[in-house]
Amino acid sequence: MKEKYGQRIHLSIYTTHSKEASRYSIKGAVTVLANGNTVPLEIALSEKNLEDFLQSERIESGEESQTSEENNMVDRKKTIINDIRKKYVKVAKSPDGLFAYPTGKKGLEALRYDTRILKKLPLEVTSSYCGVGNVFSLGTIERGEIVLDIGCGAGVDTIIAGMMVGEQGRVIGIDLVSEILELARHNAKKTGLKNVAFLRASAEDLPLPDKSFDTIISNGVFNLVFDKKKAFSEAFRVLKPKGHLMVADQVLASPFEEIEKASQSSWSQ
Repeated sequence: MKEKYGQRIHLSIYTTHSKEASRYSIKGAVTVLANGNTVPLEIALSEKNLEDFLQSERIESGEESQTSEENNMVDRKKTIINDIRKKYVKVAKSPDGLFAYPTGKKGLEALRYDTRILKKLPLEVTSSYCGVGNVFSLGTIERGEIVLDIGCGAGVDTIIAGMMVGEQGRVIGIDLVSEILELARHNAKKTGLKNVAFLRASAEDLPLPDKSFDTIISNGVFNLVFDKKKAFSEAFRVLKPKGHLMVADQVLASPFEEIEKASQSSWSQ
């Protein structure tokens, strides 16, 4: 990995760090948009390939385009963010029927979250879960760690991380949607945890200091981010050297049809 990243990571869609200094492997499972099924994925990345991977995930910002194209890109981004916000305002009320995969307690059980932890969570909290994968299957979060949850949603993963790090640790969840952050705070209050906090912020512009987190988790969020390269760069910026990045997300098993590419609503599905 290039020196500018610095961290040893578990980058997942899912990812684990290889013992070879210059190689990283992505392996585990991802949720496929087409039908919600989980499929195996294993990709080995060299230094160059990791940079290529990040580059391929970026949607061109229009920096080299004419002014009219730049304006179109800005307008498109605003529309996408607004569409995503509308969906997650609904999710804040209930995720039932809004996703092509199990949500709530059924989703947590299907993804094999630790049953010992689930038993400690109120049903009101688990029912708001809408993640695409089990980020905690990707690595160990130690007591006393400082953890960031990018795109925390209703805060279920944030709360679980808070239980893992204990009273000496801290967990911050960030999300763009005010309504779902209110639900996350409500859920945290239900558990009695004092070591979790929530901020309204974008993954593309984290209002947090450099090298401040031992672990970063994210569940089904980077696929929604407009500028993915910027979001990953921000994550690496705030991650400590030798920190862990653990991401569960969605990928396409086959290319979008042209009509789907043109649809703004495709981003919020």
